Amino acid sequence: MGSNLTVRGPLDDVVAVEVRALAAAAAHADGVPPISEQPLLNLTADHHDVAHVLRRDGAGTLLAYAQLDLGGSPPTAEMVVSPDARRRGLGTALLEGLRALAPDGFGLWAYGHGTGAQAFAEHHRLETVRELFVMDRPLAGTAARPTPPDGYTLRTFTPDDADAWLALNARAFAHHPEQGRLTRADLDARLAESWFRADDLLLVDGPDGLAAFVWTKVVGTDGELYVVAVDPDHQGRGLGHLLTEVALAHLAERGCTRALLYVDGDNLRAVNVYRRAGFDLADRHVLVRGTSATS
Repeated sequence: MGSNLTVRGPLDDVVAVEVRALAAAAAHADGVPPISEQPLLNLTADHHDVAHVLRRDGAGTLLAYAQLDLGGSPPTAEMVVSPDARRRGLGTALLEGLRALAPDGFGLWAYGHGTGAQAFAEHHRLETVRELFVMDRPLAGTAARPTPPDGYTLRTFTPDDADAWLALNARAFAHHPEQGRLTRADLDARLAESWFRADDLLLVDGPDGLAAFVWTKVVGTDGELYVVAVDPDHQGRGLGHLLTEVALAHLAERGCTRALLYVDGDNLRAVNVYRRAGFDLADRHVLVRGTSATS
């Protein structure tokens, strides 16, 4: 079946296309994408310290892939095995390759409750260290867009807002392992994606500048509350609730029939806010330690 090939830094475009096709095939088979957005953007990016582990068959067909983000603390990884090549030890081979790259430990994402990814983690006795909830709700009957409180105004994003947006994002997510690390290059990559529309990124200005934002993302009839952030200096003024209601109204106006979002399972305050807004738990993803409980 061949051996692992490890590549540091960006992949060439041809290999990146192969990886995206492999991930798409697995998503179709499993009902959940095995590789999230940032690693897909990392395939050809050169501004993050990442390593790629690839496994091919004798004919050169890509059968399995893993990516390790070495810039995280700890490093985190995601992996995918072709639906037609499972139960052949390829996942285990990728896991061993990741362990060689990060001998001091790393986290491994397993997406989708009850999927093969989580069964793989259980088989290898990988301990869960974090849960990410997927919550959703229908958009039928969504209320009209609310009005911001006195002293605040709502508007859409412009390219001139990029620096202020990054500064607010860093403050709001100072302790978040992924969102808080977002760079200008990461933002620019998202702004260049086919799904991006400036009117889907809504900003709230306060008396002293940018105070909060909600970024929505529309894919088909699904609308995602992609990022919701309130500057710490403006918390406790109802802006989080305002942004949630604004986002739901905006997505309904865009023709979406379902809203969804991702939130850490231990962020009980946020989970309760979203439950009060009509969201229910739809799925859960887990981050597991890349070393087994017995190693």
